[in-house]
Amino acid sequence: MKFVIVGAGGVGGYYGAMLARGGHEIFFIARGEHLKKIAGAGLEIKSVGGDFRIKAMAGETPALSAWPIMRLYASNRTTQPQHSTFTKAPSDVAP
Repeated sequence: MKFVIVGAGGVGGYYGAMLARGGHEIFFIARGEHLKKIAGAGLEIKSVGGDFRIKAMAGETPALSAWPIMRLYASNRTTQPQHSTFTKAPSDVAP
């Protein structure tokens, strides 16, 4: 299944990485230096359950026509809604 994770910080990054480990395709929405690190070296997870790194697609917004979303998860701070990539669900997101 294809997932888009909006907000690839501590929470979104962890759950997205766990989904990727489970065999799902993940696209992380990120900005700035964090985006560069994910797109270049992948996303590194360090946890009590074990450390690992995944390679995943990342960008400021997915090309929805080329990468239809099956599920969209928003994990951004409620104090920063102006930084959300989507103000409403794209028309090709599955209900």
